[in-house]
Amino acid sequence: RKSEEGKIPKIIHLSSPTNCLPSTTIQTLRHLTHQHISQAYTIYVHSSPTMDNFLFQREWNVFPQVKEGVLCGTGKLKAATQAAIKELKVVGNSTEQRQEIADRVALGVKRDIWRYMVLWEYGGITLDIETLHTILLEGGTAAPSSTNTTDHGGYNTLRKLMHQW
Repeated sequence: RKSEEGKIPKIIHLSSPTNCLPSTTIQTLRHLTHQHISQAYTIYVHSSPTMDNFLFQREWNVFPQVKEGVLCGTGKLKAATQAAIKELKVVGNSTEQRQEIADRVALGVKRDIWRYMVLWEYGGITLDIETLHTILLEGGTAAPSSTNTTDHGGYNTLRKLMHQW
């Protein structure tokens, strides 16, 4: 959805397995949001249980089959993934390993559906914690100190992306 000014709202929906983020990540996010005081940014951290609550604990009048689609789609995908992995006959291909891989694939699909729905409902952008860390590690960076604002490749990449927004 668009904000009142016709622009994408300054909201970042950060998906993470838990609400526990590394202190360096929190420090970097605080620094980014404080640096852009003229543009109010809001960051929400959505854990896996929070995503489930968002998807399953509300009525989706515009998309009434979302809940069924998530449950059915991820279930079918898990079964297909397990069968495909079993057919590949990978060394060390235990039932537990197949289940873990299938669960990861299904979680990715559920996250994708969650992304679409959270953007529909609130607007903004979505970012998963793994992608955030990949961007930040680009230059081996965290938030720059107050005295040194250069040579922070990944941080500067993220800052530039936010500035373009």
